[in-house]
Amino acid sequence: MKCKMLLLFSFLLVSTQIIPQENLVYVDDEGRMRWSSDETEAYFWGVNYTVPFAHSFRAIKAKGFDHKEVIDQDIQQFKRLCINAYRVHVWDREISDRNGNLIPNDHLELFDYLISKLIENDIYVIVTPIAWWGNGYPEPDQETKGFSSFGSKLDLSTKEDLIQSQENYLKQFLNHKNKFTEKLYKNESNIIAFEIFNEPNLPDDSVQVTNYVNRLVKSIRSTGVTKPIFFNISENPEINTWSGVANAEIDGVSFQWYPTGLVKGNTLKGNYLANVSNYVLPKYSQNIKNKAKMIYEFDAADISSSIMYPVIADSYKRAGMQWVTMFSYDPTPIAAFNTEYFTHYFNLAYAPGKAISYLIAGKLFQDKNQKGIVSGFNNVKKSNYSVSYNDNISLLNAEEYFYYSNSTKVEPNNIHQLQSIAGVGSSSIVNYSGSGSYYLDKIEEGVWKLEVFPDAVQIKDPFGSNNLESPVTQLMWTENTISIKLPDLGADYFISSPLNKNTASQKAEGFTTTIRPGSYILSREKFVKNKDLSYFDFEGLKKLTESKYFLDVINVSPHKIETGNPANLEFNILSDSHITDAKIFYRRIGWRGFGSVELEKSNDYNFMAGLPENVLNNGRLEYFLSFQLDGKTKTFPGNYSLAPDNWGFNGEKGFILDVFPWSNKVNLFDPESDLENLIIPNVWASLRFTNELIFNENGDLSASIILGEYKKELPEFSFQIFAGDKLEDAEEIEKYEMDFTLTSNIKNKLEIRFIYDNGFGFSKTIEMSETKNTLEIYPKELTKIKYALLPRPYPKFLPYWFQLTGDTNVINSNPKLNLIQFAIPLENESVNKNINTKIEIGKISVVRKKD
Repeated sequence: MKCKMLLLFSFLLVSTQIIPQENLVYVDDEGRMRWSSDETEAYFWGVNYTVPFAHSFRAIKAKGFDHKEVIDQDIQQFKRLCINAYRVHVWDREISDRNGNLIPNDHLELFDYLISKLIENDIYVIVTPIAWWGNGYPEPDQETKGFSSFGSKLDLSTKEDLIQSQENYLKQFLNHKNKFTEKLYKNESNIIAFEIFNEPNLPDDSVQVTNYVNRLVKSIRSTGVTKPIFFNISENPEINTWSGVANAEIDGVSFQWYPTGLVKGNTLKGNYLANVSNYVLPKYSQNIKNKAKMIYEFDAADISSSIMYPVIADSYKRAGMQWVTMFSYDPTPIAAFNTEYFTHYFNLAYAPGKAISYLIAGKLFQDKNQKGIVSGFNNVKKSNYSVSYNDNISLLNAEEYFYYSNSTKVEPNNIHQLQSIAGVGSSSIVNYSGSGSYYLDKIEEGVWKLEVFPDAVQIKDPFGSNNLESPVTQLMWTENTISIKLPDLGADYFISSPLNKNTASQKAEGFTTTIRPGSYILSREKFVKNKDLSYFDFEGLKKLTESKYFLDVINVSPHKIETGNPANLEFNILSDSHITDAKIFYRRIGWRGFGSVELEKSNDYNFMAGLPENVLNNGRLEYFLSFQLDGKTKTFPGNYSLAPDNWGFNGEKGFILDVFPWSNKVNLFDPESDLENLIIPNVWASLRFTNELIFNENGDLSASIILGEYKKELPEFSFQIFAGDKLEDAEEIEKYEMDFTLTSNIKNKLEIRFIYDNGFGFSKTIEMSETKNTLEIYPKELTKIKYALLPRPYPKFLPYWFQLTGDTNVINSNPKLNLIQFAIPLENESVNKNINTKIEIGKISVVRKKD
């Protein structure tokens, strides 16, 4: 991977400030971070990472791994993704006492080691010494004796004894000598700045806030530190606290962004590019115009798709950010379980598509030559960068780079000039049968380095409730077929393994060969001189991730089809042993015996088969998967030891496939099966509400939402349902039908918004006094509809509304329904009253127009 920084130049205003020569960066008079060496603007793109502390520290220890080996491996992954920035909030409770004295222990030593390795790998650091948080999540907090344990966040900014403890702690922290670099933290050149407090809770008094922040700044400056100092401003966006921070003697302010909310509890489905299209600062942000701006944490939480990061990067650039660090990179040995933060999931090996998307976003963020943006709701294009919701892909197609997070048919701009290729899936250059990522770096004409990562196979939703015993993703170190078409390699190139001298060179035939995860040299000629190259430590990765004696069967087949459509069944059979003789045994309900079809193997673990057309009539089919594992029969579901064609087989319940006759009526939402597609906003501080499943008078389930005490002003109460996976194509719709009941003691209206995947839509307004059993809504002409951004983002000052602007009609001329949003306006309601409104939603259906 060519991770060199893009050299970006701009006209500079002359700054009158004195730049300390020992600092790598400084903040100029206009609030821009610049390199001290040449005064060009500095941009940083990276991650948070928490191995020395809290749950990560305990989980890695519980799994029996060496923390330092984990750090070594993960930093290699950072480098592979061209990450040049690292930030973390230090769990001060784990390394301090009641008075703020620094306590040498395993946590602090491991943090020393991490810092030393980041510096060794040219990664820049901003440290946040105070976190306040307990060290438990997702487990219960452990007892700690640090100063933060003795007060709330607000106490830390208002109580004198706790402020003194912070002053003492900051001085000792900055004067701490790193055991491995033998330098004080304050003197580590790659620690380019300090952000004092992770997410403070500040009093509503601007003078008091300024005094508090200045006291902490003074304690840092008293150690001789001249580096930039940042303070969090987005956690307390009210104008008084904002002004108080802005008036303090700091060099920069820090922001967060969780544009899709947090902790949905399952994967968030749908198109959420609108949520990341713009990072808008409050109107009163003029008082921070001379402050540098950083994003200390962000993520598009609960989203598995690989399209969000480049759009986020572009939004940050337009907002003036220069430091961006995602929260949080999953340490490799526990990434399989995603236990650190259930709502995030990011690791090069375990989330390959997202990793490539992040690589692309980093390139975009550090490229100053990008100006303007052309965007729609489901496609975004910015010069050489593009994303597509429909294709689930981020793409960088530049002169020297060709990166893609999913399979693409786009041709490279100039294949002869390419220096670096990275991808998941296939392209016109690389045709690959695996699901892991791969990286090609040109060494010289006719010689390329190839690094192939193991397949990542999802076992369960990574954003659910997880534990350290049940993996959400399994890495498969299997052999796959790869075809590489590069002009300077030719069709019959040689493949050698530079780290394994006992492995003979392979030779491709017609551009194609088989390959396992690892590092390789590809060359036109057989003999290649020993190159002074660095190679990824795949043995180290394997040591931290390889499972022994496992067997998982994941059925990724459809649960229902319409008559006339094929039944394509697909399974991932994950095992450390060899799978043979895989078959499907099927029967229609009422049959005594089974029919069978053999499964075709696409790689070591993926198997597919189609059922015969003559059994795909209206009705229900039951089927079992059976195969041989080390000579023993395994049948699923149930993990039986006999095949269904054995006379003694007594499997109670198989997989089910329902074959429905074609109907012009299609369910979009069923409370019994689709509750995870219901999105209710995080507005509890403003409006109390409950939501649950109840039975209606007909014995059918309904989603019930009851609004209670209205405490703080809101424009409306809104919630939405994702329906984008229910219709195959953008079919013509005659009407929508809803089983719907509404009771309220307020005189208002309910607005129902139908939002399509191109950002257009229409709405229907009904009186709140109406109580309906079945509501019929007929589509209107699609317009650039105004709707609420849900889930609600953090920080809270971000816009409530979204509406497309500009000429975007050409973006998608064949729109498909994406979301249905329900909204009760509250602008005319007074606070401190009980809204006492109940909404019950049963099944929502669409009636398609008949041909």
